[in-house]
Amino acid sequence: MREYLPQAIAGAERMLADAVRDNLVLRVTDRAGRALAATHEEPGQADELTGRFDFVFRDLELSARSRHTAAAQLSAWNARTRWLLSALMSLMATGGVLLTWRAVRRERQLSRIRNGFVASVSHELRTPLASIAMFGELLRRGRVTAADRVVEYGRRIEQESARLNQLIDNVLSFGRIESGRIRYRPEAAAIEDVVGAALAAVDTRRLQGGFTMAVTTPDSTLPEVRADRAALTQVFVNLLDNAMKYSGSCRRVRVDLRRRGGEVAVAVVDGGIGIAPDDQGRIFDEFYRAVAGGAGVAGTGLGLAIARRVVEAQGGRIEVESRLGHGATFRVLLPAACAVSPQVDSAPALDPQIEAGA
Repeated sequence: MREYLPQAIAGAERMLADAVRDNLVLRVTDRAGRALAATHEEPGQADELTGRFDFVFRDLELSARSRHTAAAQLSAWNARTRWLLSALMSLMATGGVLLTWRAVRRERQLSRIRNGFVASVSHELRTPLASIAMFGELLRRGRVTAADRVVEYGRRIEQESARLNQLIDNVLSFGRIESGRIRYRPEAAAIEDVVGAALAAVDTRRLQGGFTMAVTTPDSTLPEVRADRAALTQVFVNLLDNAMKYSGSCRRVRVDLRRRGGEVAVAVVDGGIGIAPDDQGRIFDEFYRAVAGGAGVAGTGLGLAIARRVVEAQGGRIEVESRLGHGATFRVLLPAACAVSPQVDSAPALDPQIEAGA
């Protein structure tokens, strides 16, 4: 019997899963409680199932109990598991609702931004087109015969055409940047030439608005930068256009060129309405337009977004310093194309406030 019972128990155990077999303690005892056979040496947990054999071994008792986990513990574990699963499902449902709400809210914001962008672009396109059509019609009908008036109307048409071209360039550039289709052609360029090209591009707008633009340069020659000339020119055109657009009553803009360590810094300084601190972290986002002080100023919210992306693509960065009512300074820093001594020009620090009407 002592040889047969262990073999019979082992044969029955093989029909169980490994995890169950490892946790199950089977024990055969006689009437005196002496163990005749057992699957494990450990006594196991307190809870157990017992039964007597129906024939032959009527005096023997077979008991089964858990080796590691008692039934009460198992029940408690199952209850905790069900509670945790219920809590997890509730959290997932709540998270799903929040994500849905956030997606709907974002879609509404994007829709509002898109509608505002379309309205702004439509207005920006319509205004120069209306001026071009009006001056062209006057010239075509021969209602203007004086030579100076013809020249003036021609100049107005040229100004509005340049304004229209800049808007189209910004929209197309942003589309190419977003789609990843833009390809830059970096080359060594004198920063003075790039800034000069930008100043020439906004000259008609400057004359029309009665602006004075001063350019300050250091005594020493600035090192060249390695960048895409056309893209970098558009950056400074956008910054100059912004400076004039938000100038308020001040009609002066200053462009300061200097060397800062191993970088070339170009600052566009105006004495206009300034930018609120809360807006300064977002003005480089696409379609975002600062509200404080800028009500009624037309724009698409693309100029600064394009400027930041282009500058960063050239290995540089763009900074802003401003206070409401005290103008703004936008500073573009680009790495020099060649090694330069780590020094800063001794020119005086820029004052972001320019006296209005000076």
